[in-house]
Amino acid sequence: MCILQSIFAKIFQMMLKNNRPRLLHLIPFAALGGTEKDCLYFIEASRDEYEQRVWVLDGEGPMVGQWREAGADVSLLHILHLSQREFIRRLSAYAAAEDFDGILYWSTIKLPLVRYAMRGQRCRMAVHVGNPANFKLLSVLKQMVDHVLYPSPVDTRLFACSQYVLRSLGIHPYYRYFSATVSYNPVRLLERNPYVARPLDKDREVIIGMTARLDPIKDHPTLLMAFKSVVAHYPHARLWLIGDGMLRCQLEQLAHQLGISSNVVFWGNVEDVYGKLQQMDIFVYSTTPREGLGNALSEALACGLPCVVSDLPMMHEITGDDFAAIFFKPNSAEDLAVKIVELLNSEDQRKVLSQNGFDRALANFDAKRYAYERLNFLRPKL
Repeated sequence: MCILQSIFAKIFQMMLKNNRPRLLHLIPFAALGGTEKDCLYFIEASRDEYEQRVWVLDGEGPMVGQWREAGADVSLLHILHLSQREFIRRLSAYAAAEDFDGILYWSTIKLPLVRYAMRGQRCRMAVHVGNPANFKLLSVLKQMVDHVLYPSPVDTRLFACSQYVLRSLGIHPYYRYFSATVSYNPVRLLERNPYVARPLDKDREVIIGMTARLDPIKDHPTLLMAFKSVVAHYPHARLWLIGDGMLRCQLEQLAHQLGISSNVVFWGNVEDVYGKLQQMDIFVYSTTPREGLGNALSEALACGLPCVVSDLPMMHEITGDDFAAIFFKPNSAEDLAVKIVELLNSEDQRKVLSQNGFDRALANFDAKRYAYERLNFLRPKL
């Protein structure tokens, strides 16, 4: 009897699982980037209630395994670099073969074409917008032409990662046609603040770190130039740069030219980012106005790291007004160096920043809240 009950219970669970609403995640790449992590956190936060499908428009990448481990069915479409006509044809064919209860597009790349390919789906689409709108003339003209050539009835809402990004959407010729809202990116939250402020001896190693793609949206050169001055005060300081990208060779060459190569570690992409963060003494986030939000800064706050940050609007959205970070003048290596040295010299200041930042992350970057905001929009079909 017990065996029969167990069998029926398993069958019932399978029936429930098969009857869950189906969500489709469309994402260009499967890299270890902030947007790909946002997708992962959404899946983890909603996997018990929804069947999750991920279609990667490009090909294989390190996030594929993590999405599958979270319970998603992942398919690699290899269509991102096809001609416009072939891209539409292939994606439309994939979409016509299945029915979904909600679509999440984790990019604005080829957005008019993606919406057109999904035109047969009778559900809503939530679009993640992670960077300010591009106002280059050719880009805007192409979007407007594609919007006219490839109309779509799919009800679409843009989810901007910050007020800074939202404002750019509201004045953009194409994006202003859509409803839009702000939804701050989530990070993995810890139950306790792991950071312990320690006295920093100038004769011993101290670790300063930054996590970010090595690309023009960030401002690693300013950090490297500032670090040269920091080494003059803390000769055994180490700068850990976590992340990879197109500028790696140039940045390595700059470190060599500055004479600090032996003090700088280019880690590339690492799977256990939190493990590396928890070995740092302070965190620096040096970026540009092209930044949308900066998940890496949110992760640093979640680990209780004292942070020195570019004084830009989207950075203030992350840290709030509760003394959760110190700000430096953007693109000023001199100001950044001064702020880093001041923070290294003050154990008390590091303690205050650590707890304020940790509390800020707990209150604002929860994945369940993030998932709910999108699901609340998708729910008419769900």
